[in-house]
Amino acid sequence: MSPAASRLTTMPFMVCGVTKLRRAVSYANFGNLRFKTEDDQQLWSECSRLLTNGVIFYNAMILSRLLAYKEASGDAVGARVMTQVSPVARQHINFSGRYEFTKGARGD
Repeated sequence: MSPAASRLTTMPFMVCGVTKLRRAVSYANFGNLRFKTEDDQQLWSECSRLLTNGVIFYNAMILSRLLAYKEASGDAVGARVMTQVSPVARQHINFSGRYEFTKGARGD
């Protein structure tokens, strides 16, 4: 593991952030999931846990690469800021699966 990655993996982040992320992943179909059996419910619970861990891994990889870039370019302030960013962030991920593209959204 690279030094940058080890700092990110040892960085403390609040358990409540993981809980909120898992809730966001589990809120499929705008909270209208209905399970017919207990097995279905258990399967969705395990799937949401896997998706949550995937998001955290994805974010940690991005942060690790960005931290390495900041350090390599000599940006000590940027590197210090990167060590404070949590890999639990989810604002950049659309969990609802609904995307809206409107003409002119980018100034076209």
